[in-house]
Amino acid sequence: TEDNIVNFMFLISDTHALTFFPKNLFSGRIKIFDNVVEDIKLLKFVQEKYEIHNLKYKGQTEPYCIMIGANPDYQEELPKDKYLIKDLGKEKIEFTDFGFKLCVIQELMYKQELLTPKFNLFEFVKLYDKRKIDLEAEGYEPISEVTQYFKDLQIPKKLVPKVTKIYQDGGNDIYQQLLRFGDGSDSYWNIKTVKDAKHLPNLKQVVLCYAEEEVIGELRSMGIEAKWI
Repeated sequence: TEDNIVNFMFLISDTHALTFFPKNLFSGRIKIFDNVVEDIKLLKFVQEKYEIHNLKYKGQTEPYCIMIGANPDYQEELPKDKYLIKDLGKEKIEFTDFGFKLCVIQELMYKQELLTPKFNLFEFVKLYDKRKIDLEAEGYEPISEVTQYFKDLQIPKKLVPKVTKIYQDGGNDIYQQLLRFGDGSDSYWNIKTVKDAKHLPNLKQVVLCYAEEEVIGELRSMGIEAKWI
């Protein structure tokens, strides 16, 4: 994705005119899955998720760089039960307000990456077998099955002490998953009550954009620093 490193480049020759040039050339060994690549100048290797290539200028035979990166043709096989929700019984939090719950999911799933699996809309649609979900046609409104997944999703009590602040923004990952073509101004997930704040003993700061007017005052009355974005 745009947020991840997709490749590394190692310069092995100084015979090429580059705009930017490191102080030292790469002279080490390349090791892939415990296998040492002996001759990097003759290298061409692809193994599932990753690939390595020589980079050459047009008309030249000597490579100037070794590139190690993601294999764009690789497609990971998804476990069919990846988004099967497990019942946590008494170890789950019972939420009153869906909008508030989404804020907690954003913090634990996408920011701290403690709540797994990290929901991916495209994966969910691919695995969903009750009907065919057409994101291009349906993505301008909340998709009921996706919304229901987050309503049903259980959050373990043991994770909530990790939530010390909430930052609600239209560009948050959780909203991008819930609404494929949202413009960040939607009010589908407005927080209507802050009763669920009682589940978060360490919550100190809250910044909101999707909430009813009285919510900020209610949070402040609970000793929580709260403001609009």
